[in-house]
Amino acid sequence: MKDEIQKQLLVLLNRLNTPEQKAHHSKIGVFLNSPFFLTFLGGILITCGSLLLESRISEGKEQGQRQRDAERRQQEFVTVFASGGYRSLSHSYGMRQREIWLGQQQGSQTKETHYVDGRSFSETRDIYEKQFSEYLAAQPIDALLPQAVFHFPALKTKIEDFEKVFEAYLTCKKQDELDRLIDELTASHKALVRAMLTPNPH
Repeated sequence: MKDEIQKQLLVLLNRLNTPEQKAHHSKIGVFLNSPFFLTFLGGILITCGSLLLESRISEGKEQGQRQRDAERRQQEFVTVFASGGYRSLSHSYGMRQREIWLGQQQGSQTKETHYVDGRSFSETRDIYEKQFSEYLAAQPIDALLPQAVFHFPALKTKIEDFEKVFEAYLTCKKQDELDRLIDELTASHKALVRAMLTPNPH
């Protein structure tokens, strides 16, 4: 194997040393070292380098603008989630109190049955129905949760945990359970807002 490789190398060297090969390589070398070719090659390299630099600068500017736009949308959403979420929880609590009371009073609609504010069953029912309509029209906090995941994917688990508690809050049947859940939701809502305002939330 070693002898064969040496033989092939000798053949190659002999070919390169022939007058034809020497003349051929000599002409190429003269052309490659000529001022014309060197100037031409330098121009191409400078042009390519300039285009590449401009492309990277442009990409950097576009990426920076996209980042600023995303941060602006995040800040706008946090404002909506903080204020709208607080109003939604506050409004829903009174609505849910009346809903639980009305459910407990079904089948015992007497004149002596009154809500804690002194209103009758039918009056309380009318107020509840009005509150429910207003609650839906004001974008409930659970409607904001998918947007929260979109803007803050790192908080997805915490947002999903909040959603589970909120679902329990909307379906519970007892006042003491409602009170416990609203306290938990209020604290969780504040924690989410703080996390959204923290750089690189996790």
